Amino acid sequence: MRNWHHKVIKLIPVFLFVLGFGQRSQKHYDSICSIAYKDDSILYLKLRKEARHVNYKKLTEKIINDIQWDSLKKANLIFYITSIKREFNPMDYHPMKTCEFDQKSKNPNYNDTIFWNKKNIEFIVKKYKKNLIPKIATSFIYDKTNTFFVIGLNHFIEHTRKQKEGIFKDSRSHQEKFHYFAYEKQEKLVLDNEEENYNQLFLSFTNELGNIVNVEYAYGDGALLKQYRVEKKYQYVNKKWIEIKDDE
Repeated sequence: MRNWHHKVIKLIPVFLFVLGFGQRSQKHYDSICSIAYKDDSILYLKLRKEARHVNYKKLTEKIINDIQWDSLKKANLIFYITSIKREFNPMDYHPMKTCEFDQKSKNPNYNDTIFWNKKNIEFIVKKYKKNLIPKIATSFIYDKTNTFFVIGLNHFIEHTRKQKEGIFKDSRSHQEKFHYFAYEKQEKLVLDNEEENYNQLFLSFTNELGNIVNVEYAYGDGALLKQYRVEKKYQYVNKKWIEIKDDE
């Protein structure tokens, strides 16, 4: 019993050292996150100030034209809107540590929620004769339970729920209901992984100072998302959107 007490006493300094190190380490990470948050806020304000005299409608037209529609030949197209919450990790050397705040400077002026609005969806449906099926992150829009966590998309979700209904069947005989924007007026749309009767499109946006918007176009056929990607950089110059290269 006495030996056991001696061992416990010897371990106390070690425990206190580890505890103190952990506290100092946490303070270090908190400091990094605080600096990152301030930098993000400053950049966000600069980006928003730049956007005051920019015509983003013309950018939308250019992006729609630059989509490789020849790669999206099927009548049914799933498109993605990412979550509004963007966790930020400036600590690349410690991937387990994440700064829990909304990275507002990522794409405040132009993003997927701006591109995929009611007017643009209706235009694409009619011009390209597509049934458009939205997904928020990884969830279809149907009931309120699978999208309750989304901030800033309430109007879009409610509008989507007024549209036609469809069913998604995966390779495991699992079925999932969804709402979609219809071109073909059929009784009920069925997306089937085995038949691969749909394409997928993922557009990712980032904004830079200098009135620059980066767009990543990711295409998929059937269940295979992001089979290949194309990156483009656009800049607003003399009231026009032009495509530029990274070295310009």
